Amino acid sequence: MPGDIARAVALFVWARAHDPLPPDATAEEMDQRWVDSELVRDFQRAVDHDHAVTADNLAYTLLIAAARHRDHPDFRDSWLAWTPFGDLAPGSTADGPAAAEQGHDAHG
Repeated sequence: MPGDIARAVALFVWARAHDPLPPDATAEEMDQRWVDSELVRDFQRAVDHDHAVTADNLAYTLLIAAARHRDHPDFRDSWLAWTPFGDLAPGSTADGPAAAEQGHDAHG
């Protein structure tokens, strides 16, 4: 995944993790925001220390975090083209475009 895409996804996830919580937010929602913040911090540390493989792996994980916010106006559908994981919708088994290009077959 290109660095500019990974950074854009990381910024998006960071912003969503710091959006105001609704008054009825659950402990799980609060925990998920903390996890997302830590994920972005880990990604930035990997980039800062030139740990390219770690940064790339974390960037793919950031895509999963970003996909939870697909309805947000700042979400870019074009980011999903970079995932080898297929459709990031919960429960989906569809391969994504990057998986097809890399010859991955999630179904065996």
